Amino acid sequence: MLQSMILCQCGIGEVSICRCCRGGSMFYLLFLTKSKAILIIVILGFFVYFNSLFNGFVWDDNDFIIKNPEVHQLNIVKLLSPNMFNSGPFYRPIPAIYFATLYTLFGKQPFFYHVIQITLHFIDTSLLYIYLSFFFSGGLSLFLAILFLVHPINGESVVYIGSTQSELYFLFGILALIIGHKQNLSRSKVLMVTGLLFLCSMVKETGFLFILLVIAYRFIFKLKKRKEVLISGILIGVILCLYQSVCWGG
Repeated sequence: MLQSMILCQCGIGEVSICRCCRGGSMFYLLFLTKSKAILIIVILGFFVYFNSLFNGFVWDDNDFIIKNPEVHQLNIVKLLSPNMFNSGPFYRPIPAIYFATLYTLFGKQPFFYHVIQITLHFIDTSLLYIYLSFFFSGGLSLFLAILFLVHPINGESVVYIGSTQSELYFLFGILALIIGHKQNLSRSKVLMVTGLLFLCSMVKETGFLFILLVIAYRFIFKLKKRKEVLISGILIGVILCLYQSVCWGG
């Protein structure tokens, strides 16, 4: 009798007979697990970006990849030295190594570049979903992740090969945030976060923002090892500045 007197959360009917709430519960049970949410991200992303797999090289792709002999061989020393990717105020050796690796494997076949680029976007979106789930419900986290997945502002970094660096620096940065969100970090985890932030900064200059995010997060929530992370971030900045000074007399 008591059960029949209780209304469902939707306010439509009683617990024992309300199909609306029962269906809603089944939806959450069936779909809002991490593995199934990630599957939704991959399937939706595939349908959205499928056509881009057949795009060719455009704009700066020709200058940075097709007409750039520096990436036609996987020579790490040269790719870390001053070149088209590492010139002026920019130091981006990771994209140089990335494109050199793909050119060594696939040559001038843009299809494979696009496959890997879209895969990176799916991975980035999935990691963003995992990070958001630390703070929000599964449904809201999935909604925000899908918004990131299909938003037009990210279109260039997904379909334009030359913008793959955006996918790469986000990958390293979001991994650093996921690992660095824990209350207490072991020494190995601190080193791992430092390494990821360093790689993030060597992909693109805006990757340095992830250093600030990780440091700010640990100080705002008063997590342990925040001083160690702060020192690591400062060291990364000093190393990059010193390298630029040595190479270009900055």
